[in-house]
Amino acid sequence: MSEYGPYGRVALAAAKSLSANSALHPAKAWEAAARHEFPTSPSSQEKGCPRTTFLTLCGTGLIAGVPSGEYCERTANWEHALAGLAIAASEPDHTPTSLWKRVTNSSGKAHNRQMHVLLALVRSGLLTRR
Repeated sequence: MSEYGPYGRVALAAAKSLSANSALHPAKAWEAAARHEFPTSPSSQEKGCPRTTFLTLCGTGLIAGVPSGEYCERTANWEHALAGLAIAASEPDHTPTSLWKRVTNSSGKAHNRQMHVLLALVRSGLLTRR
């Protein structure tokens, strides 16, 4: 799944950790996976946009073993994650870049790997159906 890059890999690892350990908090699962993926880059470990996307998806209750809830603040990234999820459900062939353009109505706003996280989870089968 290299097409989803390092943040897609972080999301997949964190989701698998959560599926294996229901007592683990989603933010802690993300932090551990990010430390593993970026062992020498604290700034990459702490990058907020992909993390918020992951925590938003956790909050929907669509990741196995994770109850729905509020795991992050409702920010623009929270809205982007939910919009991307809705679009990907009906238009599954998007690339991360084309999905971002749809989510932001081609506003030109730079993405920060949010859709890499979302598509990695959608296409891996780690998101359950409602």
